[in-house]
Amino acid sequence: MAAVSQPFHAPTLDLSPPPAAAVEELPSYDASRAHALTSNLRRGPYVSERPFSPSADEYAHEVTSDLRRDPYLSEHSFSIRTAKGVPWLTMHLRSRATSAKYLPLYCDRDKIRGDVTLQLQADMRVKAIVLKYRCTVSEQGSVPHRDIVLDMEHCIWAPSGGASFGVLHKGRHVMPFMFLIPDEVPNPKEPGTMAALPPTFSERGGSSVYVDYTLSVSFRKPGPQISRKITTGVGYFPRSVCGTPSPLRSLASQNNISPPGPELDPRGWRILSSVKSSTTELGTRVINTMCTLAVAEPLSFAVGSSIPVFLTIRSPDSHALELAASGASVQLRRVIEIGRRGSERRHGAVDCKYIADAVFWSYERDTLSYEEGTRELQGEVVIPKGTMPSFTFTNIVLRYEIVLCDPTIPNPYDVSHKALVSDMKSRALCSTSVAVTVASPRQVVPLSSSPPAYSQ
Repeated sequence: MAAVSQPFHAPTLDLSPPPAAAVEELPSYDASRAHALTSNLRRGPYVSERPFSPSADEYAHEVTSDLRRDPYLSEHSFSIRTAKGVPWLTMHLRSRATSAKYLPLYCDRDKIRGDVTLQLQADMRVKAIVLKYRCTVSEQGSVPHRDIVLDMEHCIWAPSGGASFGVLHKGRHVMPFMFLIPDEVPNPKEPGTMAALPPTFSERGGSSVYVDYTLSVSFRKPGPQISRKITTGVGYFPRSVCGTPSPLRSLASQNNISPPGPELDPRGWRILSSVKSSTTELGTRVINTMCTLAVAEPLSFAVGSSIPVFLTIRSPDSHALELAASGASVQLRRVIEIGRRGSERRHGAVDCKYIADAVFWSYERDTLSYEEGTRELQGEVVIPKGTMPSFTFTNIVLRYEIVLCDPTIPNPYDVSHKALVSDMKSRALCSTSVAVTVASPRQVVPLSSSPPAYSQ
């Protein structure tokens, strides 16, 4: 068997218009701009949109019908060669991969097209030529488990008349094939229901879950003769689209100004309950503050885009207020949950990993509404490119959370302590689930709202 090993490249699905030109400075969002935006919105009809609110157990995926007019950009070739180095069995594929040097890439309901080419040096007896598409889900842990959740076979060539074998004559034979990729399979945990197939998932350094897709062609010979096989990994990503921002935030993005805060756009933010934060300065002085985190609605965002966040910090101690504001910590956390088999609730293994940190800058209010003993910070968390989208498959969940942590207050006199603090994660105070999708809606431009000096 010839197993093909190539790097896998996470998809970059081009649904967005070109980014707007950079600006020197983003103006603050004051009451006059809020009035102007509200007035503009009132000129046209207002349409109420159902909010996108994912839960820990289910993420609704909006699916587009086509991502590119000609999505199959790359041609891949996998061969078995003779002793003289001449390819005699070759599988050709076309896929969405950005380059042929990466593994083939497909989305849900794509058609896998290609051909199997034989260059025979002599007549050969053949039992069958079979194409197989397979999905395997592996769970690591104290008792590793491996499930084949999809196993499709497509016979490319078979002998006529029901014979046990046939003869392919010397020369070149080209056998085209095409089959539709399914987007769901029977749910092994709930008979009678279907489960959406998960995206390809693996990590360098090991992971608690692996989702692998393979495509193979088998050249089967009769009797005791050794059959030959080509196998290649395949990348698979269901097409998911995040929700549309609030009208005020969309209008602010179109005009290249900072998005409005919760006080001006209450429908555009999910405001979490206020929490008390306690940390220490120089290991002696206790810093107490009250923190309120807001995350932009709807709680779904595309890979590579930013998640707007808004943090309000309150304290009667001005020094504590400045320290907490300068060390504000909001992070994006990935969570993998593996439930116990036969259990409806997920009490099994949990694997958590922080993958991104928020960048904050001061939020400018008009002076009339300014509150003493309060600091308001506007910020965003950029979802790294290559992040796997959220998914749920039977007893496996990959989800994301925005987490508010205690502020990071390093010791300026202890270099080793400062380095240690920068690598460790502070105590989590509160969190909310967000969905990570493959792409943004066509009409949404996922621009960063941070001033140039704060860009990551």
